Amino acid sequence: MRMHERLAAYLATNGLKKNSVAKSAGVNEGRFYRLLDGSTRITVDEYEDICRKALGVHPQFFYGENFLETKKSESVSAS
Repeated sequence: MRMHERLAAYLATNGLKKNSVAKSAGVNEGRFYRLLDGSTRITVDEYEDICRKALGVHPQFFYGENFLETKKSESVSAS
């Protein structure tokens, strides 16, 4: 799975609105949509801002094979 697919899947799985995430990350909304559909490459700075500022996760989080399962189980155990 490519990084833009991982980000899009994370947003969908967690019910996050794309425009809210874009705003929190400081990324232009139109550009953010293009990042998520893979038509524009994401920069390292954008990726870090999306992860840290908007999603509150470490950038390395999306490199794991089971990143969606891991986050889901963390939120369940925190409840």
